[in-house]
Amino acid sequence: MAVFRYAPIYGRNPWLMIEDSDEVADFFKASGTPFVCHRRDIVHFGSQPNVYWIESGLVASSATTDVDRMRWIALFSRRTLLGSVRAIGHAQAAMTLMATAVTDVCGYAVPLELYARWAAESPERERRLLRNCIAKSECQVEGVLVNDLCSVDDRVEIAVAVLFRAAGITEAQLPAELPWNVSVSDIACLVHAERAMTSRAVSRMAANGLLERSGRRLLLKTIPPAARLWWDS
Repeated sequence: MAVFRYAPIYGRNPWLMIEDSDEVADFFKASGTPFVCHRRDIVHFGSQPNVYWIESGLVASSATTDVDRMRWIALFSRRTLLGSVRAIGHAQAAMTLMATAVTDVCGYAVPLELYARWAAESPERERRLLRNCIAKSECQVEGVLVNDLCSVDDRVEIAVAVLFRAAGITEAQLPAELPWNVSVSDIACLVHAERAMTSRAVSRMAANGLLERSGRRLLLKTIPPAARLWWDS
């Protein structure tokens, strides 16, 4: 029987949000308030009055405010906005959303109302921002499909590759070490699997020569087979 392998539908970045533009970066740096979060800090951003520009680090969002039921549904790396879909697409309404700092994070926060006014100043700018929000939503949907349709082994291979992509590491740079400490529990939160199953999948990656692991340090040697279609798309 042939092995089922899910192929990309919506894009190249399951879970990982696409970057925002230089125009957005300039606005947040000129109008925003700097913020710093440390690894494992939690922000209930769905009820906060701000949109956040991620300047460095990695943030994961969850569709819950219950830390005991945390399952990540999206990743936000450098040069991405956290909260833009809510600000533009949901009339700034409160949403059941929580953000976890996967690494130390710094950036800029702008009030929702100020961001919405700036977006609406130019119809063309607003269209560009809406298109970016749609693309972000597609990345999130792609992650949902991966978690629903793929085996745990494939989900873990894809998730590890996505983490390296989030760090800006290209295939030409492999083998390379992830610049952040990422635990098996972090990967389990992303692939919606039990920690023990995720740990075994990571160990199989190492046994197959795809990965080296030392504690929370990961070194990727080559693109995992399950992630190849996304990496090339």
